[in-house]
Amino acid sequence: MRRCALLLLAAAAGCGYRTGFHLSEGHDTVGVEVFGNNSLVRNLEREVHAQTTRAVVSYVHAPLSAPAEADLVLRGTITDYRRRGGTQTSQNRLIETGVRISVRAELWDPRTGEVVAGPITRSATVGYTLDVPDLEPPARTRAIKNVADRIVLELFSKSPPPPESS
Repeated sequence: MRRCALLLLAAAAGCGYRTGFHLSEGHDTVGVEVFGNNSLVRNLEREVHAQTTRAVVSYVHAPLSAPAEADLVLRGTITDYRRRGGTQTSQNRLIETGVRISVRAELWDPRTGEVVAGPITRSATVGYTLDVPDLEPPARTRAIKNVADRIVLELFSKSPPPPESS
């Protein structure tokens, strides 16, 4: 029984099945530019870049390359970052608040100068309580991760599929 399971596992590993989005014909690599930052929060683009790159590596079946050398480039701008009002007690004490980030992005072919997918704008809001100090940074990370995942999933799902292999 154990031998059969190992044989099935070995056969499945060699079948050529791949997960993730594939790039269209003529596009082999993808790059992620550091996004612009039109928000009033400094250095936000570093975390957006890290989360967007993580999402590309996780969801796209293509090698990551420097944007200057890539066949397709994911680029964009952080359009807004806000701290929102929250829930207050009957004594007007703030007990819950949140952050909201908005990002505009597109998938671009640097050889032709054409936008392959997008532009799209996605936003995420994440709330947190104030009874524990310093919860804004993890809330910001969750919001950025959510936006990065949605951008990558949507832009690469709109990219033309590769031709069927025989």
